[in-house]
Amino acid sequence: MNRGMVLFFLMIVLFQTCEKKAAKPAERVDSVTVTDRSPAIPGMKKKEAVTLDTTIVSEEDTAGLDTTIIRNVDLTGDSVADSVVLNLHITSWNEPVTWEFCILHDRDTLFREKGNDTRIDKIFGDPEFMNRCDSYLECKKRWYLERMLQQYVDTIEPSDERREGLRIHGKLYAEMEHSEYGPSREEALANWQWLWDYYADKTMIGFAFFRDPLGALSPLLVFHPKLGKYVPIYHQ
Repeated sequence: MNRGMVLFFLMIVLFQTCEKKAAKPAERVDSVTVTDRSPAIPGMKKKEAVTLDTTIVSEEDTAGLDTTIIRNVDLTGDSVADSVVLNLHITSWNEPVTWEFCILHDRDTLFREKGNDTRIDKIFGDPEFMNRCDSYLECKKRWYLERMLQQYVDTIEPSDERREGLRIHGKLYAEMEHSEYGPSREEALANWQWLWDYYADKTMIGFAFFRDPLGALSPLLVFHPKLGKYVPIYHQ
């Protein structure tokens, strides 16, 4: 798998599903290190690895078991840990996995994305795309249970020189993909300006995550307090 294309400096079924699964007693708790990756923009600074608390709510080798993995990390900048939840619907480890990624802050769902990996399932057995594992099942379990939730988290202080480049790129993104910021171009740009005014003297926390082991990335996302959700400020 080509790792060189990743990452810029930064990066329920309904909300009730996430909330219900997050409330289940955990069977195992460990720590997972989010590793730094090569910058996608010139001048992007390398960041030290971030250690996050991770809980695997359920995991067995038998077929027909859904698995939920929860990480706790502050992504909104209020010094309160948010729950980063990955729900895996597993009919059988030999079948494609359906997944849901969501972020919960208190009782609010701030971000959610779903995926069905039927298209990519066969690559788990292809050594050309997968490394550090020896079989279809080993590669597949390692991806979903260990690597998929290793999102990149970066903090951008008000004095950080990267802000200007992000600000310019974010405005272009808001103009071209305005539905993320508002129903019209004018409202989108107004909400974009509000975001940068709000973070003018505050630390900005961005994150991005892999959508698949081939290197497909989400945009760099930042929490927008006015809209109550995460919005993209950079995309390759």
